[in-house]
Amino acid sequence: MLDPAWFWTLLGTYEGERIVLDNWQIADLHDYSRIRFREKAPQIGFSWLRAAEAVWESIMFVDALTGFVSVNEREASEKVLYSRKLYDGLPDVIKGWVPISRDSTDQMDFGDPARPSRIMSIPATSALRGRRMTQVVLDESDFYKDGGLDMYRVAIGRVSRSGGRVSMGSTCFGQDTMLDRGMQGIGQDGHADRAMNAISRARYPWTVVENPEVIEAIDLARATLDADAFAEEYEGVRGGLGGAPFPAELIRRQTHSGASAAMVDNELVWNPGGMLAGGFDVGQTRNPSCLSLFEKVPGEPWREVALVKITRPNGSHLSLPEQHEWLRGLLAQWPMMRLCVDARGIGAHISQLLEKEFGIRRVVSMVVGSKPQMRRPQDKREMVTELKRALEARELELLPDKERALQMRRTVRKPNGDYDQPGSNKDTHYDLFWATAYAQYLIAEYGRLDSVYNHRSLAVVGG
Repeated sequence: MLDPAWFWTLLGTYEGERIVLDNWQIADLHDYSRIRFREKAPQIGFSWLRAAEAVWESIMFVDALTGFVSVNEREASEKVLYSRKLYDGLPDVIKGWVPISRDSTDQMDFGDPARPSRIMSIPATSALRGRRMTQVVLDESDFYKDGGLDMYRVAIGRVSRSGGRVSMGSTCFGQDTMLDRGMQGIGQDGHADRAMNAISRARYPWTVVENPEVIEAIDLARATLDADAFAEEYEGVRGGLGGAPFPAELIRRQTHSGASAAMVDNELVWNPGGMLAGGFDVGQTRNPSCLSLFEKVPGEPWREVALVKITRPNGSHLSLPEQHEWLRGLLAQWPMMRLCVDARGIGAHISQLLEKEFGIRRVVSMVVGSKPQMRRPQDKREMVTELKRALEARELELLPDKERALQMRRTVRKPNGDYDQPGSNKDTHYDLFWATAYAQYLIAEYGRLDSVYNHRSLAVVGG
């Protein structure tokens, strides 16, 4: 039987290209330890490698089950997409020998329908399903709400009877996560644990990469990111961003695992129970537009119910008229919704049309740097400061999202008090961050309209 490294080297293609593994990938595939902890640089092919290992196992064995646990549904479905593309690149004789018996966005079944092998994707906001697994992959675990502590405990329970294994890997994000503890030999109680000696540990900084295209992308990140942010993300140096405005610990603390709106056929499905405030960042040529939507239920903080990138089902961007109609539909469907729209450049026409139809009370045009009448200044420094204050005061709770978390983490404060977002004019974008900041601008506007008498009992005089 071919081991996974030889299997993919001899037989595999991916998106029409022969698979060529880096040396670190070959060494990692040859590590059969039951518990594997990996600190790694982003976008070096680690998640893809775990998918390749899962497809190999599903083809070689009957009744194997790999569960990919990711930060959110978008990240989780990506792992099944990797698996599907890997399977599609195999020779027809192998696909005929082990056919796909079920294929969906969150699960693939291989072989005999009576005893299939499976690859499943599970958001970290959901519990691992109550069945044994041959492998649980905790992907980007540092970005889970609790840094991966609870999911690791559950994952160990899922593989204990099957003799399976747990693979935990992540880009470094802050300190005292489960991965950070495991790499130091510290248990879940925060103290040295001899049981941790059985864990296989490895660090994969950017220097292990051999693929020229990946190296080029890393060089671009080095040129655009703050030095401390690059050191943490690409070199695995934890704690170098202790003075950052949005520390990892704050982001994790203010992340919730509650319900979120569903996207069905590109439509946002939600049953509001209170006021809604949304921020909309209009995308450029290479980046889709983003919506961050918060709901305020009495007695609760503002809780984010949607953080979505607006695309067609095939992944292509919506045109500006299509984006206008999409937002128009939300405002018409939910009378309790207010929306702040990025009105710079290509977003100006959308915001003007929505303002005209729904009024300036429900639609706010955002032009960063302006001072609109009857509204708070739309000042970049003030909006970033207000977003930070609202999180620290526990007034906002965010949906889990790795990409936005990194955008917040990369936002730095300069000595003069201004905020800088390195690379924002190049290939490092902060669209999810600003959609969230625009929503918080509206939430602060709600506060201005809120009277103290709304929170006090009133006596009826004379009656």
